[in-house]
Amino acid sequence: MRLFFDDPNAFLATGIEIGKLQIRFYALCILFGMLIAVILGLREAKKLGINPDDILTGGIIGIVLGIIGARIYYVIFAWSEFSSHPVDVFAIWEGGLAIHGGIIVAFVFALIYCKKKKINYLMVIDMVVIGLLIGQTCGRWGNFFNREAHGGETTRAFLESLRLPTFIVNQMYINEGGGYTYYHPTFLYESLWNFVAIIVLLILRRTRTIRLGDQAGIYLIWYGIGRFWIEGMRTDSLMIGSIKQNQLISIVLIVLGIAFLLFKYLKLKPGYYVDYLEPEVEPTIGKEMATKLNTPKKETIFDKLFKKDNKTPKKKVVKQEKIEEKKEFFEEEIVEEEKIEVPEELDKNAPFRKSKYIVDDDNEE
Repeated sequence: MRLFFDDPNAFLATGIEIGKLQIRFYALCILFGMLIAVILGLREAKKLGINPDDILTGGIIGIVLGIIGARIYYVIFAWSEFSSHPVDVFAIWEGGLAIHGGIIVAFVFALIYCKKKKINYLMVIDMVVIGLLIGQTCGRWGNFFNREAHGGETTRAFLESLRLPTFIVNQMYINEGGGYTYYHPTFLYESLWNFVAIIVLLILRRTRTIRLGDQAGIYLIWYGIGRFWIEGMRTDSLMIGSIKQNQLISIVLIVLGIAFLLFKYLKLKPGYYVDYLEPEVEPTIGKEMATKLNTPKKETIFDKLFKKDNKTPKKKVVKQEKIEEKKEFFEEEIVEEEKIEVPEELDKNAPFRKSKYIVDDDNEE
């Protein structure tokens, strides 16, 4: 992977120039992905009842460690590039990051951090994988601007048959090996694959179809399958002998994802992810509280299809008890409001006075 290159025909290679300082679009894409991942992570943390400060601190440290892990991973499997000049190991601005290294570091760091902060690990890794997918989706567009991480040779007619925008087709016209040729935009294939995963997980985690930790397992399987397929098309893969290293690691990720899901369901048996979310609005007064507490939740199609017995999380039990206390309090309040006070001076034996608006049937003519 190259961050800087001399091809004047590259599409928007340089993003920002301030004097001699150049910030490439590659870096901007990665930073944008990190920013979106952190913002969504903080919002989800509040809904899960996790201190956002812990997530922000952990996120910043995790991003730094993830970049270091991705660099170390790349250097290990491409040592021939650095053996004669090892000082270049630290020249990260010249490119050379492997996402698999970042994934490994992210999961290990999350485990250590959650144990220290006493945070539910399954909750955190469910948030982490969404952040990883966002970062990977945006980061692949950095490869687009750098004209790297592409597939094998193809034709313009094939690229146009995919209904791709003209600027993508033109950017895939690359000079490698002494002449310009069109190449498969594998950066785009992987970016779209990851984007679909983001949409699917964001929808599923608001339904009673996946349990706590499922998003992490699904991510490992989904990403492993997509990367194995796309890696087979790329021309710049790291190799272990005659085997593409990233394809081998992708198989490992798929196996780990399946094993994790089986272990979680057989041993941990967590509740549905949506059951751990805090209510967004809690009414606080009178009849509005009583009405909302007594209104049954509308059953969705997912509830009907996947209705199963579920162990309610401990925190939800406590919350239900609080809701019942509030319900009882406000019901008493409503009853008090509806009582009619009778003045003490009113003589109970006084003759009954009919309203002039009441018709006496006995006196009807």
